[in-house]
Amino acid sequence: RLADCVDPQAIQLTESSWKFGQPHGSEAGIGLEISVEPSAIRVEAAFPTHRQEWYDQRFEMILNHFEKLFKPELILSSSALMRGTLEVQGDARKFLIEHVMRLEGGRLGALHRPIHLVGLRIFLPPFIKEQQVKKGKRTTKSRTATDWPIDIKIESLIHDPSKLFLEANAQWPSPRQWKSAGIMEAVGRLATVSRYLENDVISLLKYHSEETK
Repeated sequence: RLADCVDPQAIQLTESSWKFGQPHGSEAGIGLEISVEPSAIRVEAAFPTHRQEWYDQRFEMILNHFEKLFKPELILSSSALMRGTLEVQGDARKFLIEHVMRLEGGRLGALHRPIHLVGLRIFLPPFIKEQQVKKGKRTTKSRTATDWPIDIKIESLIHDPSKLFLEANAQWPSPRQWKSAGIMEAVGRLATVSRYLENDVISLLKYHSEETK
C-alpha cells in the first residue's frame, strides 16, 4: 500500500498517468511526488526538508510496493537527477566568467547587452580508466569502468545572482533484473549523483573560489 510509504494528500488519476503527492509544509510545490506512467515510474522530491536517507528509504519502499503490485521483470533504464544552489562570494555571473570560464575582461561587451544569466554545461560520457599498479616486483594493469554518463549544468541563479544553480543528471541505460538487488542499486544511484556533485563538481568550483581570495 502506498500509504505505508507516504501520505498521498494530492492524487491525480488519468488514463496515461497516476500521480500521488505528499506536500511538506504549507507552500505549494514542496514535497514528494510519485508518478506512474505506462513505461516509467518517477519519484521526485522538490525542495527537500529531510535528510537524503529519509528519501532513500521511501524510494526503496515505493519500488518494493510497485514490484509486488505489478510484477515487473526488467528495469529497462534508470536515472537520477539532483538540483541545488551554492552561494559564492560576490556576483555568480562574474565568478563564472572570470574564474571558471577564464574569459578576458571586456570580451562579452561584443554582445552589446546586459547579461542576466551565465551558465556552463558539461557532458561526461562513460569511460574506462587504465592505470599501472605495482605489487612487489610485478606491475599489472588495473581497469576501472564508469558505465554512466552525467550531464552537468552550472548557472548563475536567475533571481539571486549571488548564488549558483547546479544540476547533475546521470543515466544508466543498461537493463537490469527487477529484484531486490536491482531496487537497491536504483535507489543507491541517487547517492552516487549526490557524491559526484559534492565531491567533484562543487570541489571544482571551490578551487576556483579559493583562487579569487
